Amino acid sequence: MRTRPARWQKPFLRHRPASGPTRPLPDSPANRPALPGLADPPAAGHKRADTMQALQPLPPRHRLRSPARIPAKPFAPPAIVAAACLAALWAGPVPARAAEGGLACRPTAAGRDWVFSENGRAVLTYHHGVVAPPEGFLEQVSANNRRYARARADYIHPLHGLDGEVLTHDWPVDHPHHRGIYWAWPETMWGERMGDLHALQEVFARPTGEPEVTERGEAIELRARHRWLWQERTPVVAETAVIRVYPVRPDGRRIDLEFRLRALTRGVTIARRETRLYGGLNLRLAAVAGQQIAFTNAPAGSEPRFSWGDLSGRFPGGRRITGLAILQHPANPEFPGDWVQYPELNWLQPTFPTAGTRCLLPTDRPLVLRYRLWIHPGRPDPAALVAEWQRYARQTKPDPAQ
Repeated sequence: MRTRPARWQKPFLRHRPASGPTRPLPDSPANRPALPGLADPPAAGHKRADTMQALQPLPPRHRLRSPARIPAKPFAPPAIVAAACLAALWAGPVPARAAEGGLACRPTAAGRDWVFSENGRAVLTYHHGVVAPPEGFLEQVSANNRRYARARADYIHPLHGLDGEVLTHDWPVDHPHHRGIYWAWPETMWGERMGDLHALQEVFARPTGEPEVTERGEAIELRARHRWLWQERTPVVAETAVIRVYPVRPDGRRIDLEFRLRALTRGVTIARRETRLYGGLNLRLAAVAGQQIAFTNAPAGSEPRFSWGDLSGRFPGGRRITGLAILQHPANPEFPGDWVQYPELNWLQPTFPTAGTRCLLPTDRPLVLRYRLWIHPGRPDPAALVAEWQRYARQTKPDPAQ
């Protein structure tokens, strides 16, 4: 187990950006029109809230990861999909309850949010619909950062700990686009156009249909669909998010996440900030006393080649030290992803894609990314984390449903 005070783990660069003169990003202030009703972008050199550091110009070319590297997964026959959709529309979003553990998942009165609970105690809330800034929030945000305080959807907050304490943070004033646990990429490109799904600029996840809630053995699962809309108009990516919650055990609670991304048009790529920093599954956690961050990727050739990260401490309202572990599934493309941490923001994440690359999203099959969250009591035990990773890794096949 290694602990790192540095902001990010130095990646193993298999593909470096091409050398040559640099040029401004397509979405730089010089090339981007001002968004109506929002403050102008900050001047060059300003520490933008969506970067976590000062922006630097990028080399003009980056190696694209071929979609051929992503294992093809069979699609469900159209007739079956159509029948399932008609059945869902006829039945409506009926709340489900797992056979064991008293787990349930129900929509709120407004129908925008879905709450997982166990025996009447909230586990997490998934925001399927669009969430606007809270009343009075914009007045608390600096003028330079208000352009990032945008309506958002498709994220988890709050995530509750074992004592009911809140582990995540939404609408932080310092980075108003941060939103609990969310999956987004700061460099989302469509052809030569640059958007930022992470900081809510140009491209946004918007819901389609109603989530489906089903029982999966002892677990309960929610499946939600979104479209990534360019400038709130043109759909460029079809996303399916799957959240599976298991009953609490003496050693904690497991939550499995699965994301399927399929391009609806050619030329859509996703990348990390500057293709080397943060991006992918993002976790902005609540302020924690006695914070400790640990992560490790076993070297190539190791057996097993595990990958886990963990942030632990005493969260607000908690009666004890609690840890949140993140496990990367070995079936993920380019496994294992680098770990990035920002301790001052209570931030730890596994990244995708590989540093120095952009991932070209396929149009004929989805890219599939899978992770497990493990909320556990106390500080992380490396041996227990490796054993948990091995149990998770044995789930070798993603759910075939689209």
